[in-house]
Amino acid sequence: MPTRATRQDQYGLDEEPVDDPELERALEDREKRKASKAAVTAEYKEADTAARALIDALEVDPDEIIRVGRFRITRSVVAARHVSFDTEPAKRLSIAVVDD
Repeated sequence: MPTRATRQDQYGLDEEPVDDPELERALEDREKRKASKAAVTAEYKEADTAARALIDALEVDPDEIIRVGRFRITRSVVAARHVSFDTEPAKRLSIAVVDD
């Protein structure tokens, strides 16, 4: 009778395994919330696009203020400009799911 093999991820040469159950739970919680956030963000973008299309249909003039229920809507024109800035040094942390 053959035995069942269990899957073991192979670590890369540059990976160091760390056994930290608290950190692993925190990362799993983060990943679950990340997926939830993506779904909510997609729903928001869809609702925002629909609302903006209805506002565009009203042809609101620049600097005109309209009121719809509890919402105040103003359209303004922002001229093109060149932007230049410096950044401060920073640390980057990348967290990725292995089975992606």
